[in-house]
Amino acid sequence: MGVARRLHRDHGFDLAIHITYGVFRHPSFLGYLGIPFIFGPLGGGEDAPLALKRSIRGREKLKELLRSLLNKTALFDPFLWAAYAKSKLILTKTEDTRQALPWPFRRRAIVYPEIGIDAPAGIQARARQPGEPLRVLFAGRLLGWKGAHLAIRAVAQAIAQGVSVEFTLLGKGPFESELRKVAVAAGIHDRIRWVSQVPQQELFALYRTMHCFLFPSLHDSSGNVVLEAQAFGLPVICLDIGGPVTLVTSETAIVVSTQNQNEERVVQGLADAVRGFAGDEQGRMAMSRAALEHVRGAMSWEKRAYGVFALLGQVTHGD
Repeated sequence: MGVARRLHRDHGFDLAIHITYGVFRHPSFLGYLGIPFIFGPLGGGEDAPLALKRSIRGREKLKELLRSLLNKTALFDPFLWAAYAKSKLILTKTEDTRQALPWPFRRRAIVYPEIGIDAPAGIQARARQPGEPLRVLFAGRLLGWKGAHLAIRAVAQAIAQGVSVEFTLLGKGPFESELRKVAVAAGIHDRIRWVSQVPQQELFALYRTMHCFLFPSLHDSSGNVVLEAQAFGLPVICLDIGGPVTLVTSETAIVVSTQNQNEERVVQGLADAVRGFAGDEQGRMAMSRAALEHVRGAMSWEKRAYGVFALLGQVTHGD
């Protein structure tokens, strides 16, 4: 805070923005500079329904329970309340985090995802050829809350229902051993293409070979891979919780409801989405084209930056 005061004394700033680590639990003291203060973008308030937490096995489940406890106890931090009280505007990555804020401060919070993407040139929607299996991709860290275990079970159900699927699971992490057990129990371990972490350009090349992106994350604050997948023309299957749902539209994704749903129904919803893409190529292609339009328009870095500038102008000019 001392450094901020010295800089403000030397330069006379008009506005202070605390660009956080993405976690709403960490307070800021920039509101005490005596100039308009924006807090955010904040994340971390996303939380999986208990029914889906139970689907996580081993130590990863314990991590989830501890994280939920930390989120609750953070709301008793007086420094955090002071930071919220000093802010003219709070930016949150998701509606979940906005709702996780202490209730007196939710009205001054705006949901504004902090990420964007510059879509590569020349990408077009790629048609699935007759007889070609539906190529489904999951990419992400192999952690319990990333939902890869739900993706595996959903693909297994789709295959059992006669859908021709090639499933690629890309990533590495501490939950991999549990995921392999899930795949063995579901009877599809040898039918999954297991790919460890790869350089970004190899991932981009892989996107080009796929037909859809399956990402049932339980509480991502953002979801860069969701934007990347759409930038390569892949329609998305995700859950209605966390960051991914803020990065898609009804034209670019099938969003599976978790509201009042148990684990089995969520998995069935994901499997139905996979089957839907496999059985309706015209609809899948329409979503592919919409995904490209979405990221090239609303989610481009230029549009995201100008959107932030507009919010800053409202704060500095008192609009």
